[in-house]
Amino acid sequence: SLLLSDNAFNYPYARITQQWFNGRLQYTNIYAVLMNYMDYAATVPNANTEQLYQKKAASFQYLSANPAKWLNLGFFQGMIWQAGDSRNQQHLNWHYVNPVIYTNLPAYGLNNKNNLLIGMDLKVKISDHLNIYGQLMADDLSDTTKTGNGYGFQTGINYFNALGIKNLFLQAEYNNVSQSSYGNPLGAKPDQSYYHYGQALAYTPGNGQELVLIANYRHHRFYADLKYNYQ
Repeated sequence: SLLLSDNAFNYPYARITQQWFNGRLQYTNIYAVLMNYMDYAATVPNANTEQLYQKKAASFQYLSANPAKWLNLGFFQGMIWQAGDSRNQQHLNWHYVNPVIYTNLPAYGLNNKNNLLIGMDLKVKISDHLNIYGQLMADDLSDTTKTGNGYGFQTGINYFNALGIKNLFLQAEYNNVSQSSYGNPLGAKPDQSYYHYGQALAYTPGNGQELVLIANYRHHRFYADLKYNYQ
């Protein structure tokens, strides 16, 4: 996922999920606490801060809609809020608990020290055996860094009972993420990048291109998995 994945280490969070119209519309809010690794080789440790870690708050909103049986649309907003001060204390405002997706975008934009990321995804069911899917992500479109804008896209296909063979699953996926994505916002002194314990919250390599090919076959109690990953 280019938006939020299970790649990073565990972190405490509160999650609220609501469903309407028999599950065709689902809305999720997540409030979390993340950690930075601190480089104390270049700074003087503060007596009130654990020397290796600095807290930062995060909030995520995701709206999933099924306007038709063959179509799923998703809309995403993620925000890494200003990290703790020299005493590791948080200074959050009411925008942090604002549950409405995209409403923080006009207030902060995509190049604020409160690091905001937006995106959407799409899945189309071509048949009972074939799905195509994709994602778009935007982190910073101001082009104020030497690496340029921060954005990415994903496209993929799932093939069930492929080639007429029962229990054969094939998947192909391509990801392309620009170099300046997920990083620390311009002018932010504490690390407010889209990372937790140094691990990416979303796209595993952080940036670049990736091709993923997966094959899975099961026959009674025997199964085989093949995966090719090129980055």
